[in-house]
Amino acid sequence: KAIDLTQKPIVPTLKEIEHNPRAHSAKLRAIMKI
Repeated sequence: KAIDLTQKPIVPTLKEIEHNPRAHSAKLRAIMKI
C-alpha cells in the first residue's frame, strides 16, 4: 500500500527547461510506502 504525496506531478520551471532542455518531459511523482 502507498499514499500519494503529490496531487499532480511536479514539472520543471521554464527557467529549468531553458538551462536543461532534457528536463522538458520530466515529471516528478512522490509516494510513501505504508
